[in-house]
Order: sequence, then structure tokens, then C-alpha cells
Amino acid sequence: MNLRNISLEQGYQFLLVALAVSLSLPERVAPLVIIALVLVSVALRVKHKIGLKYQPIVAYLFFAIFVYYSIRLFGSHNVHVGIKFIEKNLAFVALPLAILPNFIKHVNSVYKGFILGFSAVAVFTMFFCGVDYLFFNSENRWYFQNIEDYGFHPTYMGLYAIISIVILDRNKIFRKKVNLLLISINILFIIFSASRIALLALIVLFVYRAIFFRKKEYIIALIVSCIVSVSFYFISNDFQYKINQLATFKGLNHYDNNDYGSVSVRVAKIIAAKNVWKENVWFGYGTGGLNDELNKQYRSKAIECWPCSQRKYNPHNQYLSILAGHGILGFVLFLLLIGYIAYHAIKNKDYMVLEFILAFLVFGLTESILERQKGILLFTFLCFYSFTTMKHPEKNKSIN
Repeated sequence: MNLRNISLEQGYQFLLVALAVSLSLPERVAPLVIIALVLVSVALRVKHKIGLKYQPIVAYLFFAIFVYYSIRLFGSHNVHVGIKFIEKNLAFVALPLAILPNFIKHVNSVYKGFILGFSAVAVFTMFFCGVDYLFFNSENRWYFQNIEDYGFHPTYMGLYAIISIVILDRNKIFRKKVNLLLISINILFIIFSASRIALLALIVLFVYRAIFFRKKEYIIALIVSCIVSVSFYFISNDFQYKINQLATFKGLNHYDNNDYGSVSVRVAKIIAAKNVWKENVWFGYGTGGLNDELNKQYRSKAIECWPCSQRKYNPHNQYLSILAGHGILGFVLFLLLIGYIAYHAIKNKDYMVLEFILAFLVFGLTESILERQKGILLFTFLCFYSFTTMKHPEKNKSIN
């Protein structure tokens, strides 16, 4: 096909799919696709005279959060880190401006790109992690420690797998056998990753569906996932090790600075973040330098979490990250955004979008999802794209 014959509209659709695929690829890829997508969307706006006044309310909620982050950069104790934080959150402005629902010809093509892109990365990661562990594990690492070498952070990969399962089950965008195969790959990855929060999210998803939709296939899926997980516990020492770490948890207010187990360290992060938040309840510490302030808490006599200090951990809790960094005002803006999307998802009976929100909220309990590019781009793109296409049914019907 001659490139000169490709219209702006066709190029726009291609870039949307390319962005969906790129979310699972190395982090430097997606920003380049976003730049191209923004340029094409601007050209479409000029060509069809689409002004900013036509932006949906949800776009302005994303803008408001970005503006607030930018304002809180003033007076920052670490401007360099603050600017990097603003750069990562440019997606809050760029993607709402770039996504034009009226020019999306095939809604599900974007979802297909996301699922195929992530599923390929998941298979690649599981295969090479297994090979590395079985034949080249000279450092005696747990196999899940290799996941980031071949894919990306296992918790974020677990989130991507949950999102894939939701899309596959709700939209059924492939033939039945292919759909089932892809769902199985994503469930297998969640169990393989030994990510406790991903396993919890999977169970929450199936329990929620079994209660509200009363379909036996969800109960069967829940039982099968539990059986496979229990089997993995007895087969894999690595999986057993991750689950047994939960025994060190003695409450959110109890931290033993002689115990550097993963769960205990998470409690240290929570206590440190709460202490930082109390210093400025309404506006938080500000954009930039939060990790430096947390580091002071990690080194304090009361906490003494040296692994936390060495690695400059963030709170690993999205709610505390917002409260400590941007206070109650920032948290209210976040709740308005989530609440607005959830309200309209319920109103339009779009349970897929509602389950996206549920997944982000569950993962936010143990991960600062919006602190990394992988989380920010997924959240912004998925929420805005899915929300704005709720009222635009797929022109090519799903294959059942």
C-alpha cells in the first residue's frame, strides 16, 4: 500500500492500536507512539475544526490533577525529581487531547492490540524465566526475581494480566477457543508471577462476578484458580516462599526493624508515609522530594528500615502516595476522577470499565501504581479510552 494513500483517519486508528501494543513493550517505546498520536490528533482537530470545548468532563478531571501537580511543584525540595514526576504525568493531558472517539472506527481493535501485545510478553517472560531458572541460575535467585529481566515489574504485569482477563471475558473479541486460551495464559502468568496482590485481585474479580452475576462459570474459574494456586504452593518452593512471608504480618501499625521480610518492610513504608502526610494533611509534601522525606523516616530511630532507605522506596500504596505527596486536596481530585468514571460505568451498565476501576483500586493497596510510567499510561489510556467509547458500540460485532 502506498503510504501517500493512507488518510489521517487510518493513520490515527493505526497509532491507537500501536499505542495499545506498546504499553507492554520497553518504556521508551510508548512515549514515541504518543507523540505521533498527538500530532495526528492535532491535524485531525484542525482538519475537522474540533475545539477543546468538545472535551468530555472526564478530560477536565485529568487536566485538574495535572495542573494541581504542577502548582505543587513550586517550593519543592527536589525540583529535579518533581519535574521528572510532571513529565511522567504528561499523559494526563496528552492522552485526553489525543483520543477522539468520533474517529475510532473499530473500538475492539485497540483492545485486541493490548491483549496480544501483553500475552506475547507474558509467554516470552514465563518461558525465558523458566529456562534461566532451570539452566543458568548461578546466583540461586528465586525464579520470580527474573521476571523483570524479560518483562517488567511483576506486580504491574499482574495488573496487565487482570485487565486482559476482564477485556477477554467481557468483550469476547476473539473466537471462543482463542479467547479461552488467552484467558488461560493470563491466569497462568498471575500464578507464575507469585504476585500476592495479583492473586488477590483475581479472586476478588471472580467472587464479585459470582455474587453479582450468578454464573456458574465464574465459580468454576474461582475454584480452578484456587486449586492451581494451592498446587503451585506445594510444587514450587519459590511460590511457597512468597506466600509464607505473609506470616510476618502483625498489623498495619506493627513494624519490627529486625525483620526485613517483604511484608514487614511494606508496613515500614506505610508508617513512614503516614508520618510524612501528617506534616501537611491538606496539601501534602509537594511534587518532588517525597522519597527523600520518606528516606528520613526510614532512617529514623522509630523505624530503622535500612533496605527501604537504601532503595529509596515509595509508599507502595497508591492512596498513601497521593495523601503524603499531595494531601487531602489531591486525594479528593483522584476520588472525583475515579467516582465520575465508576458512576457513568454503572449508569451505562458497562461492567468492563467498572472492573478496570476495581482492579486499579485493589492493586493500589500494595503498589503506588501511578508512580511508574507503566501504571500511569495504562491507567490514563485505558480509563479515558474505555470511558469515551462506552457510548460508541463496536461497528464490527464480536465473534462468539
